[in-house]
Amino acid sequence: NEMLNIESPQIILDIHRSYFEAGSDVVYTNTFGANEISLGRHNLADKAEQINAAAVKIAKQAAGGDRYVIGDIGPSGEFLKPLGMLEPERLKSIYARQAKSLYEAGVDGFIVETFMALDEAKIAAEAVKSVCDLPLFATLAFDSAGSDFKTMMGVSVEKVIDEFSALGVDALGFNCGTLK
Repeated sequence: NEMLNIESPQIILDIHRSYFEAGSDVVYTNTFGANEISLGRHNLADKAEQINAAAVKIAKQAAGGDRYVIGDIGPSGEFLKPLGMLEPERLKSIYARQAKSLYEAGVDGFIVETFMALDEAKIAAEAVKSVCDLPLFATLAFDSAGSDFKTMMGVSVEKVIDEFSALGVDALGFNCGTLK
């Protein structure tokens, strides 16, 4: 979907416009999977900067001068060590490059969204904070766990709130979970 920013920008522009026509004041860039790791699965890692910049340009065109564009950063789809092979420092540099591309293209703020692993979400937020001081929102996915909710990795809502409060995230939310 992120390649549509380059190959079919009118599709993305029309989607953004439909959100504004429905009354939204904000759209997210079409960059949820526009990090080098996710794009690399499709042999597009070298286009990450171009894809991110194009996404902001399209969203800003739809927004005009009186609405907001939020740079969207999603999970890499890989696990950090020791569960996976991904080094935290490498992941932070990848997210920082994505955030820098979005920032330089003119976003009004950021969201790191739909993360299931707290450690990866924190790295994404830290990467954004290392690039700029724009508003930063974060969301994690939670599932029912008895009478409570936990991420796929077993992290409680309270733990997420504590960790992100310490990072200075401006707003925290929950999405894409399941209820039983």
